[in-house]
Amino acid sequence: MPSPYVAGPLRAVFASARFLRPVLVRLLPRFSPEMAAAVRTTVSVTMLEGSSNPNVLATKATAIVNLSVAVDWTVGEAVQHVRDIVGASVKVHVLDQSVPTPVSPTGHDERWL
Repeated sequence: MPSPYVAGPLRAVFASARFLRPVLVRLLPRFSPEMAAAVRTTVSVTMLEGSSNPNVLATKATAIVNLSVAVDWTVGEAVQHVRDIVGASVKVHVLDQSVPTPVSPTGHDERWL
């Protein structure tokens, strides 16, 4: 079904997005950072804590990391991805979580009524 909100060549692309997903996930991030954030889980380090002074080596460090989970991932998958990256020597704790925001309805979807 063609997308009624997009004209031109992109109309056909977005109408076939379900089938073109592997291509779009690789292509869209090249257009802009906003498109990259729209198709993948994003990570922002919001707080860091380490040593008490600039010239003192930390014996322990803490980082608070905010994940915006893509709609095709679960929170558990995102946390496991972080654990896979940092390795077993780093403890990962989930402080707060919520399910990813669902895709907004379009067209004549009954959720708009």
